[in-house]
Amino acid sequence: MEFTGEAVSEQERKLDETGNKFNQISDALGKSQEIVNNVSQEAKDIVRSNEEITKVIESLSAIAEENAAATEEVSASVDVQVQSIRGIFGSK
Repeated sequence: MEFTGEAVSEQERKLDETGNKFNQISDALGKSQEIVNNVSQEAKDIVRSNEEITKVIESLSAIAEENAAATEEVSASVDVQVQSIRGIFGSK
């Protein structure tokens, strides 16, 4: 009878150990899920920031194109003025 009591006690101890291990695994999975959720949120934030940066770059590109066009217009206007000045001084 004593052997049976020891066996039962040993099985109860092993059962408790197994329960503790499952609890540890469950806790670790919960922490892992939290980390995955945090990484996922950070990835979404990075994508959002990337989209904003892309919009700013596109805006800057459009401004640069407008500036280039304005520079060409000013250059053409200066050429016309230079030709006019040459015409004035060349006719004297």
